[in-house]
Amino acid sequence: LFRSYFGEDAVAVASADTTSDLYRGRQSGTTFDAGDLAWGKTYFWRVDEIDASDPESPWKGTVWSSTTADFLSVDDFESYTDDIDAEETIWHAWIDGLTNNTGSYVGYENAANGTFAETTVVHGGGQSMPVTYDNTESPYYSEVERAWTTAQNWTVDGVTTLSLFVRGRTSGAETSLYVALEDSNNKSAVVAHPDNTVVTSPEWIEWQIPLSSFTGVSATKIRTMCIGVGSRTSPVQGGTGVIYIDDIRLIK
Repeated sequence: LFRSYFGEDAVAVASADTTSDLYRGRQSGTTFDAGDLAWGKTYFWRVDEIDASDPESPWKGTVWSSTTADFLSVDDFESYTDDIDAEETIWHAWIDGLTNNTGSYVGYENAANGTFAETTVVHGGGQSMPVTYDNTESPYYSEVERAWTTAQNWTVDGVTTLSLFVRGRTSGAETSLYVALEDSNNKSAVVAHPDNTVVTSPEWIEWQIPLSSFTGVSATKIRTMCIGVGSRTSPVQGGTGVIYIDDIRLIK
């Protein structure tokens, strides 16, 4: 059995006993539901082991801490593997030019480190999504697409902005980067990055897009997200390159 303590003050949690309002009771399992927590806040907990048959019980535990995220994750690209049969690869989730007939290619032809994703050039965690773009041939733009079976509500907890991290290669061709959203009512809108050099930047750049910028699209019913290089509406012949996408999030 265990006694658990949980709160916002490390010293208070360390000194708390069963008379404290930080005491969360006895439990026999290894999980604890702390309820709704604030965004971007650090919490502390302690677990004491107890054994009624041992006079030296309880054994006081160490104080641990964890900080809650200040965002909702859309895709951090960490879950993708090289298991094709289970459809756990990155290109099962993100459809590329082999299906949508644009100049895009998601991931790598040969898996490494247990995944077809990128494991060296990453913003956070251990994986990012590499996208090769080739706008030298029709339709002269390259697009990858993620669709959800159930429409996503992108307004929960007061989030207002879509954020994604982008990195390119200096050897790539400068061109427009855009994001398109479509809702379950088939309403869609495209927002382009204001700087074409983002696709050739050797550093990670965070792109924040207010959801209100996607005019006419219901942020409570998002069904599809597309990331593209080039122009959907006014395509012109261009060049080739590689971009990396990581940590797509919703923020306040």
